[in-house]
Amino acid sequence: MRVCVCVYACVQYTGPRTRAVLVTSSDPCGVKMVITAAADGVCANDKGGAHPDEPYDHFQGNFVQGFFDAHNDRQSIGVLGFEVARGELETILERYKRLHPKLLISDRIAVYTDTRSIGHGTVAKRTIETGRMSILEVYAYYRQDASSETDTGTVLRFVERDGSFASAPGFANPEGVLPGLRDSDAHFDGTSIPAYSDHWVSNVIDRVGFLSTLQDTIGFVPKVEFNAGVIAAGAARIESTVIGNSSATSAASEAEVLKSQSQVYLPINNALSQQGHVAAFLDQFGQGIQHLASRVQDLVSFVERVNNYRTMTGRGLRFLAIPRSCKRPTQTSQFLFERDSHTMRCCSLLHASR
Repeated sequence: MRVCVCVYACVQYTGPRTRAVLVTSSDPCGVKMVITAAADGVCANDKGGAHPDEPYDHFQGNFVQGFFDAHNDRQSIGVLGFEVARGELETILERYKRLHPKLLISDRIAVYTDTRSIGHGTVAKRTIETGRMSILEVYAYYRQDASSETDTGTVLRFVERDGSFASAPGFANPEGVLPGLRDSDAHFDGTSIPAYSDHWVSNVIDRVGFLSTLQDTIGFVPKVEFNAGVIAAGAARIESTVIGNSSATSAASEAEVLKSQSQVYLPINNALSQQGHVAAFLDQFGQGIQHLASRVQDLVSFVERVNNYRTMTGRGLRFLAIPRSCKRPTQTSQFLFERDSHTMRCCSLLHASR
């Protein structure tokens, strides 16, 4: 897999069964993606369970294989990660235990610490904790409704960071993204364009059920219902609702709106017909995160750079050919994005399996 739109920093982790690489935007507060594959020499369809020599639950090989089993062996996005305020993780865990226990991957919170040994001369050394990251992972969906079995293909990850894990963002502090990642020297060329996470779209079987799960466990609320919930393009018909967190403080400057990650938007679609991109995704991939959207400061310059890069190198992104039936006039609106340090914010982490 090649990422060619901007020059990215690469930070990696190699474990007993998996290898993971962190790629980021040139702004360490921008987009972050962790791309995971089977390690060299490890069969991609290894059915083994958790490896005893793997210290990090989030890099276990059985997670990668479980993803492929649930998505017809197709590459896609496996994890959506959120950062939560201190003390919120226990509350989220208790809500899942009480309301959606089948979605829990484990009934415990994984805790990783950063420690230092200090001492001088004849004084005995002692160990102090300088940072802590706590991680809770749950499955996102049921196969049908809440009475059915769990869909094990997509994971929601909630993290709390403190101390050294929270001291700096992105490639300046890769273990603050996920414990185990190691830093590397990041090089970005002079034309690199920073990108920031905007929204993440799920295609599901039971849209109302997934909305209820998010409301029950993390307090998300519906933000937008498109055309009273129904969108039609030719023979394709879907229902769509945008859900997200609630924040208390407005940020109106252009720079804050561009970079803010405190307001989370999760559009959720289900198909009402056998035609269209949502129905095709569900048929070919199963339920999951269909696409991610990123913000850039100047979209025209971004498109120009992508096209020039592809023309000169033969590599990079190609833009989708959008059917005329999906095109409609655009409207320009002014949005105020909210920020509140005491509410959940998306930590711009997407964990892709390949």
